[in-house]
Amino acid sequence: MIKNLIKIGALLVIAVIGYNYFLGDAEEKESSKKIVDGVKEIGKSVGGVIKSETEKFSEGKLDRVLAKMSAAMSTIEAQPTEDTNLKGQLKELMIERNRLQDEVNKIQGEDKTEKADRKGLRKEIQALEAKFNKFMQEAGLSVEE
Repeated sequence: MIKNLIKIGALLVIAVIGYNYFLGDAEEKESSKKIVDGVKEIGKSVGGVIKSETEKFSEGKLDRVLAKMSAAMSTIEAQPTEDTNLKGQLKELMIERNRLQDEVNKIQGEDKTEKADRKGLRKEIQALEAKFNKFMQEAGLSVEE
C-alpha cells in the first residue's frame, strides 16, 4: 500500500515538473529546468563514481591475481627439477607476468589512461592466468591459494 503511494507520489512530482518544463510560464520553466539539470548532474556523478569504483575493484583483483602467480612461480622455481622444458615455460610466464605488472603499475600512476587500455590489460592478465593454470595442470603441480 505504502509502496504504491510512493510510486504515485513520484509520478505526480515527475508529471508536475514535466508539465512546468514544457507548458509552464517563464518562472516555472526556469525552476523545472534547474531541477532537470540537477538530476542530470547527479546521474552523471553517480555513474562516474560507479565506473571509477568498478575499475579500482578490477585493478585490485588483477593485482591479487598477479601476486598469487608471482608467489606460485617463486615456489615452483625454488623446487629442484631436471626438466629444462618446464623451467623454460616457467621463465616465459614470469617474463610475461613482470611485463604486465609493470603495465599495471604504470596505469595506477596515471589517472587519464584510456578505458580501452585498461580493458585490454585486464584481458591480457586473464589470458596469462589461463596460460599459468594450464602450465600448472600440465606440470602436475598445485599451489595452495
